[in-house]
Amino acid sequence: MVTTRLLIGSDVRLYSEGLRQFLGTQAGFEVVGTAVHAAAVLAEVRRWDPDVVLLDQALPGSLETLRGIRRISPSCRVVVLGVPDQEEAMLHWAEVGAVGFVPRDASLEDLVETSKAPIAFPYHSAFALAQMQIHQGFRLLTDQKVANPNPDLSCNIHTKSSAKYVADDYPVNKLRLNDG
Repeated sequence: MVTTRLLIGSDVRLYSEGLRQFLGTQAGFEVVGTAVHAAAVLAEVRRWDPDVVLLDQALPGSLETLRGIRRISPSCRVVVLGVPDQEEAMLHWAEVGAVGFVPRDASLEDLVETSKAPIAFPYHSAFALAQMQIHQGFRLLTDQKVANPNPDLSCNIHTKSSAKYVADDYPVNKLRLNDG
């Protein structure tokens, strides 16, 4: 069995200690450390070279910390914790380098599955993000607003077709492209 080496970055001690304790009991995980501020996260990434960093989006300087992790250890996967379940927020984090997301209302089981995914399949969230980008592009083309096209997408990204969702939300007859 492959062991996923985790680093937890959160300035909320109760949160990081609770995650460390819980994830330490899960098969296939080794929590190599916790860090309570951005500089400590980067120092611990240098020290431990973890497979995955669980980064609390509320940590001051977390976006710049993510950029730093990507520079220090390009192979390290970053799963962002507490990201609002909104396309724009997720796309922004993905553009900076996050490969997974655990929204505020996720369960511990969701956290475990998302933390495993970056090792087994490095771009676990890529399918969902690509679908969001497609929706964003179609919104620009059709001038439509879609509040939440797929509320269940995060649970079903391996079994549902992005093309089907896009077709449902943006029937082809609504698009009028200029051939000329």
